[in-house]
Amino acid sequence: MFERRSCGAGSKGERYYDLAPAEVTWPSDAGSAHSGWQHLLLVRRSIADPTDLALFAVHAHQGTILAVIVRVAGMRWGVEDCFETAKSDCGLDQYEVRQWEPWHRPMALALAAFAFLSVTSTRTAGRAAAHAPDSEAGRQEEDGDTDPP
Repeated sequence: MFERRSCGAGSKGERYYDLAPAEVTWPSDAGSAHSGWQHLLLVRRSIADPTDLALFAVHAHQGTILAVIVRVAGMRWGVEDCFETAKSDCGLDQYEVRQWEPWHRPMALALAAFAFLSVTSTRTAGRAAAHAPDSEAGRQEEDGDTDPP
C-alpha cells in the first residue's frame, strides 16, 4: 500500500517518505467530486518514525498518477519557506485583527512587498553573477572582447 517516494529536494538532499493514496468522499455542501475529478487522502509516513503520519487532502483529475500528486504535495515545503521569509522580512505575522477587511489590507501589502523583494533579490543575484570576474561575461569585459563566443 505504501510506496517510498521523494517529495523533492530539501536543504539536506532528497526528502523520502512512504506515501499511500486513498480515495475518499468529503462531507460537504458541495457534494461529491465533479465528473472527471477525484478526492484523495494522501498519507505520508516518516521512514525514521513510522508512527509519524501527515495527511494531505487532494483534489485531482481522475487517473492522476501518484508521482504527480507527490511532486505537487512536495511543493508545500517551498511555499512554507516563502511564508516564513515573508513573516520575518515583511511583517506578515504582525497583525492583531478579527475581521476580514482590517486583515486583508496589511496582508496584501506585506505580500506585495515580499514579491518585490524576491524579484529584486533574484535580479540582483543574476547581475552579480554575470559581472563576477570568473564568469564568461566578466572575462569578455576584461579582454575587451564583447562578441559572444
